Amino acid sequence: MSAVYEGAMRADYAASTVTPEAVQLHADVAGVGSRSIALIVDTFLQVGLLVPILVVLLADAPPDTAELVVISVVLFLVLWLYYPAFEWLWRGQTPGKRFQGIRVVRTDGQPAGLAPVLVRNLVRIVDVMMLPFLALISMVFTRRSQRLGDLAAGTMVVRERTLPAPSILASGELGRISDPTLDTTGLTERDYTVLRTFLARRASLDAVARDQLAARLAARLRAQVPQQPGGEALPNERLIEIVARSYRGRFTDRPG
Repeated sequence: MSAVYEGAMRADYAASTVTPEAVQLHADVAGVGSRSIALIVDTFLQVGLLVPILVVLLADAPPDTAELVVISVVLFLVLWLYYPAFEWLWRGQTPGKRFQGIRVVRTDGQPAGLAPVLVRNLVRIVDVMMLPFLALISMVFTRRSQRLGDLAAGTMVVRERTLPAPSILASGELGRISDPTLDTTGLTERDYTVLRTFLARRASLDAVARDQLAARLAARLRAQVPQQPGGEALPNERLIEIVARSYRGRFTDRPG
């Protein structure tokens, strides 16, 4: 199998870019396959719009000059304006792209915006409508699978990541009902979020890293939260559980 064929048929892949703030972003770049399916879906929708309109306009005798102007405008609106209109209003997506779960963004990961959308679709007239092999060659040989329009506009097409639903922290991980209630008025919401994240993920941490992180969090809590007699002897993770439960209790009607 040739390298060109392998590139044309490759699946979506990960690519990274560095923003001006020196933050490295990783994106799942949409390959030729998913973009081709999106194009097919959009083309079917365009044909579905054009056919009834043209049937009505051409139902009578050969069209006169006015009808030809109307037909030309309709063809322009449906065949070209379809893409920039949807990509601007739907934040980088057409119906076909939404069906495939892909989206146009700038190469720095930001939303494409109106100007890049217009540029990439102006070039579409050449590299998709007139000479489609140019778009295929460009996507095969560019690192981010960009067609000529993307290169001109500084955009790329990425696959949207499906984020897992946030898990609910079990009440047992916040301590036991019999645990004492501590004064957590000195804690902020951000402090609680850190504690909650540790309790939710501690089982997946390396044992050494887990102990070190628990020790750091507990040392900070002992300085922020007034301790009851014997509180200094509490194990680090037990203290974190009690403090988290006490903080949560401030915002619920239930005891503890």
